[in-house]
Amino acid sequence: MFGSWGEQVKHIHFHVIPCSSAMPVGNLELLIYLRKKKLVNQLGLGKWVSDAEAAEINQELKQYFKMLI
Repeated sequence: MFGSWGEQVKHIHFHVIPCSSAMPVGNLELLIYLRKKKLVNQLGLGKWVSDAEAAEINQELKQYFKMLI
């Protein structure tokens, strides 16, 4: 439980960030890079991964977390 309002954790969100050699090193540089990539994606000018790749990663993560429970 979190806080004093009796909230319970129902689910957790994970964000998978693809790591490439083009990604900058350092917190500030990485933050700027990720914001720029998000803006490009929101404008419809590109995607980090295809929908098929995202679905495949999703399935792999589901199987991995099922093994942990």
